[in-house]
This record gives sequence, structure tokens and C-alpha cells, in this order.
Amino acid sequence: MSALATFCVIMGVFLVLVYLMFIEKMPPIWGLILMGTLVLLIVQIMRGGITYKDYYTLLGDGPAKIAATIMTFILAGVFARSQIDTGIVENIVKKAAELGGDRPLAVALLLGFASAYITVGAFAGGCFVAHVTALPILISVGLSPLTAALIQGTGCLQAVLFWAPHWVFFGTVVPGVTMANMTPFLIWVQPFVCLSWVAFVIYQFKKNKLPLRWAATSANLTKVEHKVPLYALLCPAIPLVLILGFNMPVNMTFLISTVASVIITHPGSGRKMADYPNFFTKVFVSGVTDMNYLIGILLAEGVIMKTGDIPAVKIVLGQALGSILPSSAIGFIIFFGLFMAVGGLFRGPAQPWSMGSAVIASIVATGKYPMLVMGALIGVYNVFTIVADVTTGYTIYICSLAKISIITFLKKTYLHALAYGLIGIVIITIYFKMW
Repeated sequence: MSALATFCVIMGVFLVLVYLMFIEKMPPIWGLILMGTLVLLIVQIMRGGITYKDYYTLLGDGPAKIAATIMTFILAGVFARSQIDTGIVENIVKKAAELGGDRPLAVALLLGFASAYITVGAFAGGCFVAHVTALPILISVGLSPLTAALIQGTGCLQAVLFWAPHWVFFGTVVPGVTMANMTPFLIWVQPFVCLSWVAFVIYQFKKNKLPLRWAATSANLTKVEHKVPLYALLCPAIPLVLILGFNMPVNMTFLISTVASVIITHPGSGRKMADYPNFFTKVFVSGVTDMNYLIGILLAEGVIMKTGDIPAVKIVLGQALGSILPSSAIGFIIFFGLFMAVGGLFRGPAQPWSMGSAVIASIVATGKYPMLVMGALIGVYNVFTIVADVTTGYTIYICSLAKISIITFLKKTYLHALAYGLIGIVIITIYFKMW
């Protein structure tokens, strides 16, 4: 059986599973694991080259592939819980309600831009801290948890193009591509990213009939049960200082920041030294519990990410795509736009952090397009998947904090992410003067 036919069958099965997950008939955790297993089964039946050891590698080594990421998210959850249990978040909400709560739209825009700026330097740590700090502020000014999560979750999208660690990885997929040589393109496309997010925020306000001005009508918004020193409100920035100023590993940063936050909020807390063993235990256990669904999703992600590493799967992807790549600007936009729209979901074949890396590497190997074009394409795909692929850690984290379904988040943000992605692909064809 030809590689193209095999690829078409894989995409057909993929579409069915995506649909089942989208309508919430299949849990994403099991959908991802099943998807990875079925890809191997399809290749084995139609092409051969798959052994039982590949299934063992997929299900055994796949979750291990994501172990370091899981640990980072667990510690981020612990830090987030420390900000809540010490009263820091509560006090930040109070200040937001007092100082900026009468202009929800302005607060939402400023928090989004601030979060994006923070994540440029602090990457994952900055993203988590921005979410845990900004979400309650947005809720305090009258936004629902869902709307707040949509605005804050997509706000960090603005910075994704300049997340340096991502470009280090992309350089292994597209040889010769670095953040430095991609910067001229990134600067050119960045305004479109920002404007699309502003339009999305305004649309959310209009759709949900949120007032441009709002005044607190409940004393609960300004009442603080656990007061902390004013300087303690800087605690959410501790991870940023450690990451940017001392180049400290993210995991160590969250541990130190958790302990520091508890110590800094000690004055006036009423806690005694004898209380701290139990208090730290409660913070750690609650933080891990908050992330339990996230851990399950990430374990399933490891399985689908490992699929793209199986040699027989790589061959199918390379041969199939090499035979159908377009040779015109319109064809480029349509082909890669459709491929992104479908394959960029649920760690699909257009997702840079799963099979997408193998697919793009296979396209690069054909020599059909210049390296910088493929670098720009993987950058655009990455921004799309940060929001549209709700199995990414950043989206899972904001959904966990807001206690909303990741599928609900997908339904509300997909068209926005798709519009940006399509605009980005059009810009690629214009900027690089491809035809």
C-alpha cells in the first residue's frame, strides 16, 4: 500500500477521534493514547515495519518522554497554591478591585500585554505566574471564569513568537533556523498577532455584553480575610527574578519561590513555627491535587509525541507529504492552512511538539521550500497550537485554574486561532516572495 494511502487513512481516523473529543464523547486522555496506538496499527497493516517492540516503546517510553515537563507543571501548581493559601492572590484581587476595577476592558488589555511581556523572558515560569495572578483579577472586575480564562489564556499568545527556548527546539527540526535569523520576519508579523488579540478581547466583551465600566457592588470583593504585608504582593514576581536574574532552573525556581512566599507572608498571618510542617504539606498536596487532570493529559501527550519517533511512521510521513506538496502561493496557503486547521489539534501531525516535528522535518528533507520559509511556518503553527491545541500545558494550566473544560476552551478560541494562523501563512508567502 502506498505511503499516501496510509497517510490518508491515518488522517481519517484522526478526524474521527478529534470529532469524538470535540463533542466530548471521548475523554482527551484516552483519545490521545488511542490515536498513537492506532497510527502504529495502521502503518503495520498497510505498510509493515512495525514490531511489538514499537508498541512497547510507545506505551512504555512515551510517558517517560514527558516526565520532566510533568514535574515542572506539578511544582508550578504547588507555587500557585502557595499564592492562594497565604492570601497573596486574595490581596492582589482586592487591590485590583480598588485601583482598576471600574474599567474591565482596560484591565483585561493591560493584564494581557503584561503577561505576554513577562513570558518573553520567563517562558513557562512567567506564563504560570501570570495566569495565577491575572485570572482572579479578571474575575474580580466582573468577568466570568470562562471569559477570564479565554482572554488571559490567549493573551500569552502574543509572546509565543519570541519564546527563545522554542526556537532552540525548532532549530533541531529545521537545520539552520535560529531566533536571530527569524527575528526580521517575527517583527514584521508581530503587530498582526497583537491586533488579532485585541480584536478577540473586544469581541468577548461585546458578545458577553460586559460593561466598559463597572463598579463593585459587593463588599466581598474588597474584604480580605488574610491580610499580608504590602511588599508580599511582589511574591508572584519571585520566579521571574530568579529565572531572569540568576538563570535558575524552572523547577528549583518554583520550590524556592513557594518557600519564600510563605516566609514573607508570616508577619500578621497568625501562623506559628509549629504550624509550618503541616502548612507546607497542605500546600504541596493541594498543589498536586489541583494538577491531577493535567498530569493525566501530559502522560497521554507523551504517547502521541513518541509516535512521531517510530522509524516506520517517519517514512510514511515523508513519502506521503513529498508527493502532494503544492508549488504555488495559493496552493501553499490552502494546503498548509487546511493541514494546520485539522492537524494542529490534539497533538496531531501539524503540532510542532508531537508528530508535527517529524512531518516538518520530512518536508524539509524534500528541499521543496527554503529553510527560512519552513522556520516561519513552524513558528506560525506553534502560535496556533498554543491556543487551539488544548493539550498544551499552558492551556491546560489556565483551564485548571478556572475549573473549565479544555474542550469548552477550544470551542471558544478555535476560530480566533485559525484566523491568526491563516493570516500568518499569507504573510509568509508575501514576506519571502515565494512565487
